[in-house]
Parts: sequence; C-alpha cells; structure tokens
Amino acid sequence: SNKICHTEETDSKQSIEDDLAAELNELKESKDKVRRFQKLKTDVAGNFFVSTTVDDPGRLLTTIFEDLKTKQEQRSRFIQRLLPVQTTCKAHIDTMKKTVETVLASYDDSATPELTYLVAGKIRHNSSLQHNPMLQEIVQVVKAAKPQWTGELRKPDLVLMLDVLHNVCCISLMPRYLEFRKYNLLEVTKPQQNPEVPKESHPATDVPKDVIEDKDAELKDKNNAPCEENQEPSGNQDGAGDVSRSTGTETTDKPDGGKPPSDEDSAELSTDALESGDVDSDKSAEPCGN
Repeated sequence: SNKICHTEETDSKQSIEDDLAAELNELKESKDKVRRFQKLKTDVAGNFFVSTTVDDPGRLLTTIFEDLKTKQEQRSRFIQRLLPVQTTCKAHIDTMKKTVETVLASYDDSATPELTYLVAGKIRHNSSLQHNPMLQEIVQVVKAAKPQWTGELRKPDLVLMLDVLHNVCCISLMPRYLEFRKYNLLEVTKPQQNPEVPKESHPATDVPKDVIEDKDAELKDKNNAPCEENQEPSGNQDGAGDVSRSTGTETTDKPDGGKPPSDEDSAELSTDALESGDVDSDKSAEPCGN
C-alpha cells in the first residue's frame, strides 16, 4: 500500500509540473503574438496612438463613421476623434516629403482621378519645423505627384493631414472629411447641415492662390507671443527612424467628466480653424492651383 501511495503522489506532482509548464508556454506564446490593436503613448496630452495590423485603417474608420452617421448613436464616452494614420515618419521635411510621395503613389484615385484636396497640419512639441513652410513644401509634392488634382478650401474631396508630435509625423489621407465632421465620433451622430463654408465668411476670390493663410500666426507675431508649434519640446527627442511600417489610428481623449476638450487640452490632430462645416482654415494650405 505504501508503494501505491508513493506512486500516486509522484503522478500527482508530475501532473502539476506538466500543467505549470503548459501554462508557461501558453503565456510565452501569447506575448510573442502581435496584437491586432495595441495602444501606444505619444507623450502629448490628450492623444494616444493605436497600432494595428489592419491593412487599411482608412477603410476601417470609414466603416465606423458610416455606421455612426446612419444610426446617429453615440458609442464613445472618452474619445472625441478617431483619425486614420496611413504611415508615420521622422519629423524632418525631406523625410516627410518622400513619405508623402509614397502615400500618394499608393492611393487609388482611378475612380475619380480629378479630386479636390486640401493640405492641413499641426505641429506640437517640435521647434525644428515651421507650419507655413512645411505646408508649402508638401503642397508642391502633391502637385508633382497628382497634377490632375485641384486645390479646394471650401469642400475638398480629400484632406491630407500632417500631424507632428515631438519628432514623429503622422500622415493621414482622409476622404469625406466634412461629412464625417472632422472624424469626430460625437459630432457625426448629430443632425448635419450643409458643410460648405458660408460665402460671406471667407470668399474664395479673396484667397491667394499661392499663399498659405495663417492669420493666427500673424497676430501672434504682432504681439510677440510664441506660437504653440514653436515651443521647445518637453518630451523625449530621440530619433524615431525614417519610416515606420506600422499603421494605425490616432485618437483624441476627452477630459474627465465628458466635457469637450479646449483648444489647449484637446491636442486634436486636425487644425483648430477647421471647424465642422468650415474648412476655410487659416492653418490649412490651399494647393497653389494646377
């Protein structure tokens, strides 16, 4: 009987060891697996980045916003905006230009080759880039890559967004920008009016064709006040590499209590002046003709 008990104890110990080994192997395998969605910090208040293995984040977000617009039901309490990011690159103008060329080359416009577009952007926690010169350079890239496209401030078919966070630039191509209310998860569920800019607010004839408007910057220069984009970076400024292969979405958190964020706290990817129904932005760039 002693031998039988000893054998049973040995078998029991062996079984426990096997179970532990199997569990450890399972944990190890789960860590090695690439998650479909993974949250990444940006060190910019009110923003975080979601890396994804989805091939086309733009198509994913279009599906989400179409559903929200159709059902008009709010499904987000703490996220205000959800924006597609086709790719990221180092926040250096030459690298950004090459990356934009790659993104435009991969964009399928065969169905509507004569698109209207708008280039917009925002710079935060980066003192090496200037807003207007950056957009001017990118406009020239778009004109060279897509000469059949036409610049449009009022109601563009496509918005090319450049959002600089520290030393990384997020590049987004966003169709139906006004229709989706700047990709705002809350606003898109509300009844919508004609998103076209009222003519009296900024007549198209008053917009210079080869000049990028930046009224806020002019006022700040007169008052000798530093622009937010030109403040010294507060986070880690180590190199980010030339181009990241990961694609994803960048989201804008709502402050606690569900209040809409202020201009300073929202740190939203789109420009401040691109209000819903108003794309005639003083921080956007109208491509300089054809």
